[in-house]
Amino acid sequence: MKKLGLLTLLAALLFTTSCHKDFWDQVPTESEQDLKDIKVSSSFDWSTSSTIDVDITGLPTERPVYSTLTISLNDGSSLYQGTHEMSRNITIPVVIPANETHLKLKYGTVEYDLPIAGKKAAFSFIPVVTD
Repeated sequence: MKKLGLLTLLAALLFTTSCHKDFWDQVPTESEQDLKDIKVSSSFDWSTSSTIDVDITGLPTERPVYSTLTISLNDGSSLYQGTHEMSRNITIPVVIPANETHLKLKYGTVEYDLPIAGKKAAFSFIPVVTD
């Protein structure tokens, strides 16, 4: 009885799988295009990355203040990491995906959001004083 049930199951399995078209035997319906045949505007930018400058303005201090400076993408991918003196001005070039609009800057334990405008992102340690 077990053999009959097993043989019936095996026959049903073979019957159902043999009725489907083989994926590898299918012929493509559209002709494949070559990359050089694609027509795009002459102003189209093919690059997927962009180099931007991150300008950091230091805050003068009586004694040197050092901490770890990290620049990263919003997904957490690190672009730059190093020890930085707070009173020092610096410009750091970083390569980012072309569609990025913001970066994260972390100094010590404090994190800042930097918008990207015109291939630049700017940050200042000098606080903004409002009346």
